[in-house]
Parts: sequence; structure tokens; C-alpha cells
Amino acid sequence: MLVVSAAEPYVFTDITGRELEAIIHEYDAKEVAVERVSDGRRFRIALETLSAKDLKYLEEKFADEQEVSEKTSLTPGETLTLDFPELGKMAKGKPAQFQLSVPKNYDPLRPVPLLVWFSGGGGSHLVKSAQGIVDFDEFLVVALPYPNGRFPRLAVEESEDAINAYWDFLQPMMERIIELAPNISEDIRIAGGSSSGGHLVGSALDQKWRGFCNYFTGFILHEGGTSPEMKYSGTRSSHRILVIYGENSIAKEWQEYFIERFDEARGRISYIEVPGAGHGLNAAGKKLIRAWVEETFESE
Repeated sequence: MLVVSAAEPYVFTDITGRELEAIIHEYDAKEVAVERVSDGRRFRIALETLSAKDLKYLEEKFADEQEVSEKTSLTPGETLTLDFPELGKMAKGKPAQFQLSVPKNYDPLRPVPLLVWFSGGGGSHLVKSAQGIVDFDEFLVVALPYPNGRFPRLAVEESEDAINAYWDFLQPMMERIIELAPNISEDIRIAGGSSSGGHLVGSALDQKWRGFCNYFTGFILHEGGTSPEMKYSGTRSSHRILVIYGENSIAKEWQEYFIERFDEARGRISYIEVPGAGHGLNAAGKKLIRAWVEETFESE
């Protein structure tokens, strides 16, 4: 039995010509479980009593859902750690790996929003670094590390090749995420980071990383965003972007320069100053980010 929970009603017509408007909840090779729209009553209909039109609809409608259901191996509420020793080391000399948190409400047949988070300093592969940014019960949350735990800002200062090597390190991890969750929402795919993470996202948008700029629909840059060219030509008019920083940040002068340069980027850009905050991402900053995510993507 395939649980489909189709949200939109469908008008069935049986072999005698009788019609029934209902919401489909389950479907298999013998019958379909429905909820009648008129009174909410639930019951099952044998496929042999339905019209050829209905049978074709069911077969076409749920073929993709069956394929997705069979591909995914994720369990609602679990946190996975995936190893990538072939990519080398991350922070503290440990073999590369990342964590993925599956929402408690995860349904392989429904689109799931995604947050990929890049933390400050030398990076972190732990999803706890993204706590408070989004609702973990609703979002698929991933924390990706940096090669050798090196600050992205230092790579930017070295050369374009040095920072672009980060995408060589990260892209196989992103491909694994997409493989594990083929039902990731097409509308809500957010990449964000704080400090070093903000610089990583900024460089990706500046260097037009293919598979990053054209995959994610939203970006969060907290207290960061430096890049080799400072042009951010990887941004698109459809992108939703948040630039957030502390009122009392030690990097305030640089932040003002960054905003001046980033104003030339495309997309719908929001700028938020966190009252009383310094460079670090505090609880107030996380609350503001979460509010922006919910407000910006609630209609997506």
C-alpha cells in the first residue's frame, strides 16, 4: 500500500457513470482509500469498479511518488553522520564528514525544505551549529565542514583557486544529500552561514559555483561575505537573500563596505542589523533569521 495523501480532491467516475469527489489517502494494485469531500467519510474503492480514466489518472499521478518512496532511506527524526574520508581532512585533522538531521514530520512523498549551514571559525560538521535557525521538525538540516578546517576568508586572500577548491570538497557531499532526499523542495533550498560561513556563501555567489548558485533559492550571510571579486554575479533575480550583522560588530566598518558592494547583487535582498549584538550569532540574531525564513518562504 502506497500512502499518498493527495491534498487536492479528485472526481472519480465508476463503470456505471456515478461520480464521487474525494481526497486520495492510499493507493495500491487493488484499491484506493479515499475521503469523501461532502461528509469526510473514509472508505476504500476497488480499482475494478473505476473507469479507465480514473485508472489512468491513478497510475500517472502516483508513479513518481512510488519511485521516490523506494529511493529514500531516511527515517523521520533521525540524525545521520556521513563519512567522506576520500575528500581528506576537515577541522582538527579529522576525516571529512557531515551531519544531516531529518525532520520529525518527514514524508518522502512530500517536498521537504532544506537548510545547509556553514558555521564560523574553522567550520563544523555538527547540525547543532544551526539550532534556532529553522524549525528542525520541518526542515532537512545539514552542516557542512571546510577542507582542513581552514577559514574561507584566508583562502579568498590567497587566490581564486584556493577558495574555489572548497566547492571541489563540498560538491560530493551536496550530491549525496540530493541522492538521499530526492524530494527536497524546489522552492525552499537555503544555504547560509555565520562569519566564515558567510564568507563561504559570499564566495560561492561571487565565483558562480555551478550546483550551488543554480540549486539554492535562498541565502543567509551573517557577518561575512567577502570574495575574490566582490561582484556576486552568481545571484539571480529569483534569489531571496538575507544579510544580517551585529550593531556593535568589530567588523562593522567592513560590513558597511560589503553592503555597498552587495547592493549591486541581484535578487530580493533584506538587510537586518541585530540590536546590541557583536560579531557572534546570538539568540536574538537566530530569532531574526528564523523570522525572515518563515516570512520569506511561507508562500513558496
